[in-house]
Amino acid sequence: MEENRKLNDEQSIINNGIYNGIKNNEIKSDMDNDMNNHLNNDRSKEPDGQAYTEEKPVKDSLLEDSLTDDKANTDPAAEAYSGFETKSGFETDKAAVVEDKSADAAGTEPDKKSVKTKLTKGQKYKKLKRMMKTTKTMAICSSRVEMYKYLAKQFDKLKDYKNSQELAEKCRKKAKKTKKLIKQQIYETAVNLKNTAERPEDYKLAAVEFRKLSGYLDAYELAAECELLAARLEKRLTVRRIAVLSILILLIISAFIFSRTPYAKYRLANMLAYTGSYDSAIKIYKKLGSFHDSDERISEAQYKKGLRLMEEGSYKDALKAMEAAGEYKDSQKLKADIEKHIIKNSPVKSTVRLGKYDWLILEMDNSRALLMKKTSIAGIPYNDSLKEVTWEESSLRAWLNSDFYNDSFSAEEQKNIVPADLQNPANASNGTEAGRGTMDYIFILSIEEAQKYKNIMPESDHNIWLRSPGSSLNKAAFISADKIIMENGYEVDSDKLAIRPVLWFSLE
Repeated sequence: MEENRKLNDEQSIINNGIYNGIKNNEIKSDMDNDMNNHLNNDRSKEPDGQAYTEEKPVKDSLLEDSLTDDKANTDPAAEAYSGFETKSGFETDKAAVVEDKSADAAGTEPDKKSVKTKLTKGQKYKKLKRMMKTTKTMAICSSRVEMYKYLAKQFDKLKDYKNSQELAEKCRKKAKKTKKLIKQQIYETAVNLKNTAERPEDYKLAAVEFRKLSGYLDAYELAAECELLAARLEKRLTVRRIAVLSILILLIISAFIFSRTPYAKYRLANMLAYTGSYDSAIKIYKKLGSFHDSDERISEAQYKKGLRLMEEGSYKDALKAMEAAGEYKDSQKLKADIEKHIIKNSPVKSTVRLGKYDWLILEMDNSRALLMKKTSIAGIPYNDSLKEVTWEESSLRAWLNSDFYNDSFSAEEQKNIVPADLQNPANASNGTEAGRGTMDYIFILSIEEAQKYKNIMPESDHNIWLRSPGSSLNKAAFISADKIIMENGYEVDSDKLAIRPVLWFSLE
C-alpha cells in the first residue's frame, strides 16, 4: 500500500525585497507566489483501501506562517515590520517532499511531486487588511511609509476585488500623511534644539535638522539663522577666552610693573578696553576723572559695549550703553533704532524707554504705537492765565510741542514721532465747544480717549488734565487719581493738577 504525504511549501508573507531589497527579476511572480501558504495537507488511506481527504483550516494569524531564520537579505522596511521577516526569494521547506517509510519497506518508489496551492483573492485580501492594521501600530518612520506603499501595490494587484482599489488609495494617502508627520517631528525637534541651544554645537545640530526639510515651512531660514548664531557664539566665546587671558596677564604685569600713577591706570584702562573688558575699563576711566581724554574714552567704551550687546541680541542693555555713549559717533541713531526695535516687539501695556523717559504702550497697530508717559508731571497748568481758552490756544499745548519735545528727544528720535491729527469734539455732557482740530507731536488725552484707555493707565497721585473743555471754556476736564472722569473740569490756570504727555510713535 502506497501512502502519499504531500506537504506544501510555506512561503514568506512579505518578501524581504518590498523596497530596494532585491531586484525586480528576482520576484518571479506577483502576489500569487508572494503569499503561497496555508493550504491543508495530505490524505491518509481508509482501511478498505479507499483514500479520503481531510481539509485543515487556514491559520488565522500571519505570525503562525512558517518563517525561516535566515535574515541575511532583509531590508530596513522588513526588519522594522516585526513579525514578518522571511528568507529572500521563495524557497521551499526542507520537508517539502517526505518519503513514506512504509513505502520504502514495500520497495516502492515515493511520489516526488509536491502539490502547490495558491491563495485565493479572498485570502490575500484578508491578509493585506490585517497587515494594514499592524502597520498602523508602527512607529512614525520611513519604514512605515514604505510598508504602506507596498500594501498599496498589493491591493492594486487584486484589481476590482471588493474595495481593494479604495484600500490601495487609502494606503497611498497614509504613506503621504506619514511623510508629513516625519517632517513635522523633525521640524519640532529642530526648533526645540534651537530654543534650548547653549553651545555652538547645539545650533549646528539644529541647522542640520532644518536642512533635512528643504521647502518645509521656514526651515531654510531657520537653518541659516542657526548657522549664524553658532558662528556668533563661537566668536563671542573666543573673544571672552582671549579677554580673560589678557586680563590675567595685565593684572600680573600691573602688579609687578605698573605703579599707582594716573598714567599707569590710564594705560591699563586702555588695554582693558582694547581686549573687550569695557566695564572694567569704564570704572578706571571714571576714577581718573578729567585726566587726559578719559571722558571721551568712556563714551567710546560705552559705544563699543553697546555694539557688542546689539550683536548678542541684548537690546535693553545695548540701549543703556548707547544712551551713556552720548554723542559719540552715530550712537544717537543707533539708540533710536534700538528703541524702535524694542517698542515694535513689545505688547500693549508694556513699559518702554524713549528719549529721557519711560513710556506705557496704550495701543499698537502695524505702523505705529500710542505711548503715554508712565509718570505724571505735576504743577503744570492747562493755561498760564484764567480765561476762556481752547486746546488749540492753550499754553500747555505750546509747551508740550516746543520745550518738552526738544528737551526729551534727540533729533533722531524726533524722526520717529508721528504728528497726530487730533479731533477735538465738544464736551458731551454740557455741550461746551472745544475749538478746531489740531496737528500735534505731543498732546494729552480727550474725555473720549481717557474713557477708552483708563483701564490701561496706571494710577496716579495727582488728578490728570484732559484736553477737552469743562463746563465752560475757562475750565478743562480731568481724570481723577482713582480714574474717574470729571467732565465739569477745573479752572485752567490751576497748578494743582498734573499731565501725562502722549504721542504716536512710528514703527516703520
